[in-house]
Amino acid sequence: AQAVEDSRLLAADKILRDKAGQVAMLDEQIDRILVIRKEIQEKQKQEEYLELVRKGDQHAADGNVRDATNAYAQAIALLEAGKAALTPKIYADLKRSAETKKNVLEARTDYLSAVRAAKKLEKRDRLSAAAAYRKAVKAFATAKAKIPASYHKVLLGIAEPKIMADKARDLEHDHWLQEGRQRLLAGQFSQAEKELKKAQKIKDSPAVQRELAKIQKHSDYQALARDGDKLFRQRNYPAALKKYEDAMKLGSGIRGARAELGGKIADCRYQVELNTAQAFLAKNDWANAQRSLQKAKRVKPANSAQIDAMLQQLQLDRAFAQFMAQADRAFKARDWLGALTPLAAAKEIRPNAIEVELKIKDVRYEKNLQLGLASRERREYNAAAAYFRLAKGFKGTDEVERLIQEMVDAMKDEGDDE
Repeated sequence: AQAVEDSRLLAADKILRDKAGQVAMLDEQIDRILVIRKEIQEKQKQEEYLELVRKGDQHAADGNVRDATNAYAQAIALLEAGKAALTPKIYADLKRSAETKKNVLEARTDYLSAVRAAKKLEKRDRLSAAAAYRKAVKAFATAKAKIPASYHKVLLGIAEPKIMADKARDLEHDHWLQEGRQRLLAGQFSQAEKELKKAQKIKDSPAVQRELAKIQKHSDYQALARDGDKLFRQRNYPAALKKYEDAMKLGSGIRGARAELGGKIADCRYQVELNTAQAFLAKNDWANAQRSLQKAKRVKPANSAQIDAMLQQLQLDRAFAQFMAQADRAFKARDWLGALTPLAAAKEIRPNAIEVELKIKDVRYEKNLQLGLASRERREYNAAAAYFRLAKGFKGTDEVERLIQEMVDAMKDEGDDE
């Protein structure tokens, strides 16, 4: 009893076996010895068990998971081997305690390993890190199922599964967002849209919305530019210009937009001014036509030689029109010289102009006709006939034929009278 009291269990068991057992005479003495010996054996198993558990705890505290797990496993095996020496309650309690320690350690280790693996990948590969975080969330669920609820806080102290699930979502979102941005920078708009749609499906973030808005903006820009090209080919320059200008406004921030549209807008404005000048020329609005041509020259200085030639032609056309108008006024005033002089100047500008030739003939015809009529009034029939014949040389009309015949008849009548 004193040896048991002093925790000298082996010595106590030996005394009971070698000495007390030999002198015990009564059955009750023998039974008492057996009970004490069983208690001693039970305490021995517990001491051995507790020593292994203490070793496991120490290894666990030192971070030596393998040796700690082995120590807990040995403690459980010890209990199994010495089950007969233990009461069912003590056996069950001790086994549950060791298994719990072992399971908690293994669960914590597996979960911590999964979390660390995910964090390690985070800076290198977002997509792989996202998958690792999702794997860690599953590892949490698995570990949680293995241990009592009172130990769940051990796992939560490492990382909360909701936070990791959000992290996985954000990493995958950021991966596809970055992929989309890179495609966008490379001008691969269709592929960029696909990548960004993947990111949007994961999380419809403002960043994704901004990048998708850039793609939509570029799409709208291209549509306007294509419409402008089509209208330009149809020579509808004002409408094409409007499309190009709208595209230019939308293309702010789009790489290459200004370079692409600058020339097209200049071409449109150039053609618009040329067409406007032609419209003014058709109305003999020389001043406005000249202004439009000068605008066209400013729009495309490279075409200065062509515009200068047109401006020079405009001056000639204006002078021609002025000479013709001057001739018309003189003709109406029966100022034959005043009509023929500007017509001669107009002919120098346009030597082959039929309208000038016809006008000169009209003047000469009318001049000789009027001279002939004046001679007829003075009864100078011979002179009148000569003028009428000259008029006929410029323009044969029924009137001049009749007048010539009248003069011939008049001269004949005068001859008969004599």
